[in-house]
Amino acid sequence: MNQTITIRLDPATTAALEEESRKTSRSKGRIVREALKVHLQPLRRPSDLSVNKKYLRDIGSRRRG
Repeated sequence: MNQTITIRLDPATTAALEEESRKTSRSKGRIVREALKVHLQPLRRPSDLSVNKKYLRDIGSRRRG
């Protein structure tokens, strides 16, 4: 289900959004939705390097050497 939200933008951001909309022939709403989607995607890397066994092996070999 779609939901409408209202946001306030400063004049510089509004101008940049309008310019991008004109240059790319995309609606301002579409540009904002795409930017939010990218910004809200989880990072595609482990937050804790200890889950990466190769990383741990490399660290272990450096300590021994």
